[in-house]
Amino acid sequence: MKRTNIVLEEAQHQYLKDRAEREGKSMSALIRELIEASICASKEEIKDDPILKIIGIGQGRGHHVARRHDEILYRKSR
Repeated sequence: MKRTNIVLEEAQHQYLKDRAEREGKSMSALIRELIEASICASKEEIKDDPILKIIGIGQGRGHHVARRHDEILYRKSR
């Protein structure tokens, strides 16, 4: 683990302090849990992004298609 310092608004600090006390954990543990929940939510959003459904729908011959996809799809030269 890495130690860090953060600056909180008074209301944020009071919220974390009260919630940590209610849940019987340290503020540090609560902050780590909240950050982890945010990371997991972000990963789910990315996983469910509709743009990812296009992966694999195209076909081409050779590796040049992967390397030159913009040029091939949009007729743009590098």
